[in-house]
Amino acid sequence: MQTQAKTKGRIVVIVLCVAGLAAAYLFTRERTPPAPKAEAKVEAPPAPPAGVAAVVIVDDDDQERGGIVAEPPAETTDQPQARAYGLIKPLDGFTSLFNAIGAAQQQVRTAEIKFDAARAAATRARDLQKVMPSAASQAEIAEAALRIEGAAVETAREQLRALRTQAIQDWGAQLGEALATQSTLAEELALRKSMLVQLTLPADLPPPPRATLSLSGGEPVEARLLSPATQAESRLAGPSFFYLMPTQPAALTGASVVAAMPKGPPRQAVAIKAASVVWQAGKPWIYVKAGADRFERRGLGDEATPTADGGYAVPSWPKGQALVVVGAQALLTEETKAKRADEDDD
Repeated sequence: MQTQAKTKGRIVVIVLCVAGLAAAYLFTRERTPPAPKAEAKVEAPPAPPAGVAAVVIVDDDDQERGGIVAEPPAETTDQPQARAYGLIKPLDGFTSLFNAIGAAQQQVRTAEIKFDAARAAATRARDLQKVMPSAASQAEIAEAALRIEGAAVETAREQLRALRTQAIQDWGAQLGEALATQSTLAEELALRKSMLVQLTLPADLPPPPRATLSLSGGEPVEARLLSPATQAESRLAGPSFFYLMPTQPAALTGASVVAAMPKGPPRQAVAIKAASVVWQAGKPWIYVKAGADRFERRGLGDEATPTADGGYAVPSWPKGQALVVVGAQALLTEETKAKRADEDDD
């Protein structure tokens, strides 16, 4: 009996020990904060290849809806162009000088006619005095009138010379002389039959005799060189020149213009049409098709030169590579949307 009692006592002790250990484990588990889970590692999207500003992914259906067309660009004979900027010159001051010089010339002619009449009267008075000494006072009056009219002629001529000098100072030698002589050129400008454009050229480009101007809302217009400008354009750096162009409905006084000017001999090149060019951050870009649904935005490069139609010419192009010729602006829109979506997710 004693042995059975001892055995039962040991069993009770073991059960109590096990229960105590379990309770201690549960108590410790409740009080101990769980270990933080390791954060998932987020990898940044791969950077675009060298020379690529952005990548746009567009599936076949979206390409069809957006009217996106890509094909190798055509080769062409290109006349390298330089781009110049300027404005259509206001001619209020020019017209005022034109009118003032015209009036001054008329005053000179009137004064000269009066002087000729006074000279003839003085001659007659002197001849009369020779035969009639009593006509001496009449001769003196005629001589005084002659001197007055002579002074009037000099005053009128001086006013005309002053206006000529002002015209040359304001508009340069060629236009100043045109004003002073009331030439056909000056008359066309004063009557708005022609318009004057001031262009600021790159420092390394001599002024060509012809330039093609791009006007907002109008067709390109050819302008011809007149003379160096008399004042620099404060917004632009470089030498300025006056060009003459025929009056156009789309040309407004004070409007900005862009001019394409020939630079160097013609060359073989690849034509990048204006429809393939998009502008981002003040720079021209193109899209090339780099896969079935992959389009890459790339810069044109320093060797690209602008053309008169608003596009560019590049000296070479990778064989077989397709350029987006229709829908480049739609791709830029898709690129912008994707960028905004990524920013919102962040």
